[in-house]
Amino acid sequence: MSASIFIVNRIDRIPMSTTDPKDEYTQLTRGAGYVELSDRCLVGMTGVDRQSFFHNFCTNDIKKLKVGEICEAFVLNTKGKILGYVHAIAGENELLLTGHGDQAATLVNHLEMYLIREEVELADVTPDFVSIFIHGDGASEKLNLCCDDVPAENRMTETSLCGIPVRISQIEIAGFGYFVLVEKNKSDELKQGLNRCGIVECGLDALNVLRVENRTPWFGVDADDSNLPQELQRDPIAISFEKGCYLGQETVARIDARGRVNQVLVGFQINGSSPEKGEFTYEGKTVGRISSVVFSPQAGCYLGLGYVRRQFKEPGTEIGDLVVL
Repeated sequence: MSASIFIVNRIDRIPMSTTDPKDEYTQLTRGAGYVELSDRCLVGMTGVDRQSFFHNFCTNDIKKLKVGEICEAFVLNTKGKILGYVHAIAGENELLLTGHGDQAATLVNHLEMYLIREEVELADVTPDFVSIFIHGDGASEKLNLCCDDVPAENRMTETSLCGIPVRISQIEIAGFGYFVLVEKNKSDELKQGLNRCGIVECGLDALNVLRVENRTPWFGVDADDSNLPQELQRDPIAISFEKGCYLGQETVARIDARGRVNQVLVGFQINGSSPEKGEFTYEGKTVGRISSVVFSPQAGCYLGLGYVRRQFKEPGTEIGDLVVL
């Protein structure tokens, strides 16, 4: 497999725009960069029963969310497999679900099957907004100059950014950063404003490197409907073991009682050249698979995300050319 290798050089002056992958990576780490998330879904839930309803169909405690609060959650089928992996954002009049990939139709169709008397309306609102992710060591400082209210981790606020109304959250998409929702007809104006503020437009390839370095899984890339939620090792973040019944809970509880799953998602350091995604073997047996692979300028080598059998999950475990992180 071919991979783009980013060679990061020190830059003393932040450019107003960049198309060079090494500069984009530098902006998203040392500077302040933004990426339009073209593959991000949005499901809007309105109605007085929206939080109590969604609470019954996901792994986290949605009922306790106050306005402006956010949590991760898995949506499961009856067998406890993952149908969706989202952030649930509690607004004043709406519960917004957002995640990587084309999850919206699946989530809307799945949840609508269970609507009986609840006062809830579901809609795929992905086409109405442009999603932008802002990251970098200088991002908070830049945002404080052009944003009326910069939120803390796992918080959302409706505010003005570069003079344009937005919803901005601080959530984990490629590590923690700022997730901005802007109405589609205002997106070009916002991008121009961000560039004027020194927050530079970057590409998805550079963001993907950052994501793998931070070991942030994306649904449809590192997980799908063949996975159990505990395999992603997000239990403290995305699963409540104290809430009441929900669809798929029996499987989740049984795994928790047993204390293990057969495979888990981990990060890898890859010491070979031109690594391939897919299954890998050790001593003649298939022991895992790589779902994402990038060249990391920070580590100076290839890094990956993927699954290993549970006996190989401890950090430092060597599996041929792979080292578990």
